[in-house]
Amino acid sequence: EVEYGLRGAFAFENLLTQESQGNSQGLLRHYYSNLKSFFPLIDAAGLEGDFSGTPALICGAGPSLSTNVALFSEFKNKGLIFAGGSALKVLVSEGIEPHFTACVDPNEEQFRRMKGLENLKSPCFMIGRSHHEALCNLGGRKIFVPQLDAFPISYWIEEQLGLSQKKWEQPLNVVHVCLMMAYHMGCSPIIFSGLDLSFPKEKKCHKSLNSTNLDHSHYGDYLEVKDIFGNPVLTMYQWIREAKFIQKLMEKHSEVEYLNATEGGMGIKGIENITLLEVNKKLKKALCNLKERVNNSLDLKELSGSNVGLV
Repeated sequence: EVEYGLRGAFAFENLLTQESQGNSQGLLRHYYSNLKSFFPLIDAAGLEGDFSGTPALICGAGPSLSTNVALFSEFKNKGLIFAGGSALKVLVSEGIEPHFTACVDPNEEQFRRMKGLENLKSPCFMIGRSHHEALCNLGGRKIFVPQLDAFPISYWIEEQLGLSQKKWEQPLNVVHVCLMMAYHMGCSPIIFSGLDLSFPKEKKCHKSLNSTNLDHSHYGDYLEVKDIFGNPVLTMYQWIREAKFIQKLMEKHSEVEYLNATEGGMGIKGIENITLLEVNKKLKKALCNLKERVNNSLDLKELSGSNVGLV
């Protein structure tokens, strides 16, 4: 486990280095363009507790997502659906509009993933350095998660703009951001789908994703592990680290119920494995007007534009 942790940390730091070296101007361009284009913003900190006790389904982009996506329509009336990145592309291709999306990566792949989603009206969690053009491709309102950008000046800028100074855990990917926001809004139970953190050796993916989405070589070497059924699958040290981050958040929020409806993959220690069909049966009560509740909550949280001149 020590080796996995070290290799995962090195892989992630290497990815961050590749992202920022020679590209610091690009990151600052995204940051400035995002603040200028989307101000006045909705501050994510203001959503605290707004959906207390509401189930949340958080989607990864693993191969198993294709198995479950047909059941999302029923779940949508029982809880909030969060999706970002490639998972968002899969859901939209199947006619599922999540209640919340997220866009956090500054790379060009993020821009390509978000193409064709201009008509999507789901509100989107963003950070300052999210790829600006990718965010522009998403039609919904933007919810800013402050204090998650790497440059020191960002903290000062956000304070001047009246954004919250809440300290968050530093997430490793878009799933972590969705999970943190679900916690923040009081959601429970929290259900995962498509969170394989691995893939079968044949590398199958949803029809909406092309083969470039399966190239994870920038994370480092593959290694073979057992999935929840005891079958061999391939994972990466970075994904093991991402699973441990989720475990860390679970320990911090032990009052929340967790269910893993991925129906495959290597699983996450401490989470019950269950099918999404069983989840839908377990959540018998349909929740009225969830989309309207989301919109009403955001209407009350939009910041005043009085500081826009500072941008």
